[in-house]
Amino acid sequence: MSNDPGASRPARPILRNISLLMKGVLFLLTVALVQVCSSIISQRVSIAGENMPLETVLAEIRKQTGIEFFYPSALLETARPVTLEVHQMPVEEVLKICLQGQGLDFSVSSGTVIIFKEE
Repeated sequence: MSNDPGASRPARPILRNISLLMKGVLFLLTVALVQVCSSIISQRVSIAGENMPLETVLAEIRKQTGIEFFYPSALLETARPVTLEVHQMPVEEVLKICLQGQGLDFSVSSGTVIIFKEE
């Protein structure tokens, strides 16, 4: 064993490097997650129909894109039917059209679109 008080000092630069590496990885993961969420609702869909239940529209979006939706079933029971004719429109725009005036809104979390009551 060494009586040199500086013998443990080389560990500090290693810890600093590990800390910087962890911060870098966390930043890259955050950027990747934001990119995934934005690309999910930028997918394009084509839907046409009159007086379709909102649940039917969401099922069609799911079928065309693979996007998962989360919502309480009671929330959609009170939603008005939707008439749409959209061709290759981003999912985000379709959802805004469908939910407009319904008292509903949406957000994207971990690749899932969450439908909720507007506050």
